[in-house]
Amino acid sequence: MKHIYFFSLVLIFFSSCTIRFDRFPKDTLTEFPQEMQGKYLFTNWQDSDSTYVIITHHTIEFIGNAILGSGGISDTMKLSKGEKFYYLSKCDSLKNKLVWDIYPIKLSGNKLNMYALDADYYKKGIKKYFKPIEGFDNLYTFTETDLNKFCKKKLKSKNALKLVRIK
Repeated sequence: MKHIYFFSLVLIFFSSCTIRFDRFPKDTLTEFPQEMQGKYLFTNWQDSDSTYVIITHHTIEFIGNAILGSGGISDTMKLSKGEKFYYLSKCDSLKNKLVWDIYPIKLSGNKLNMYALDADYYKKGIKKYFKPIEGFDNLYTFTETDLNKFCKKKLKSKNALKLVRIK
């Protein structure tokens, strides 16, 4: 049962129903914080299907099954600090418009909890906290206050991809 639940979470990351934003959160960092740096392993995968995540001061690398794609902090990948979450933002384009996929990350001891903002799963919360942009499906504008409130109230540990530090 755990494997089915875990694979459904992974599918959310690949889902086209992930909400997108017209910008990334403010308070960007120039590097990953020391407490976030290290080598991580997805806890629910069997050894033969392991995905490792290595975070250095400037890069995040997915080894095995890529979820977000590897890269460094740059013009197309940003890391921001919120009240209780970090926000990893990746740039993409939609109908010739720059859009941002935002993945909240919460540190919890030796674990990183990573979240995907799925439009179907968080349907009610999305309408309450974010304003849709006309002419686009699942594209929203936000304030940092509303993003922090949404994450604090709606994101639960059971819905996160859990990465455990191994080094």
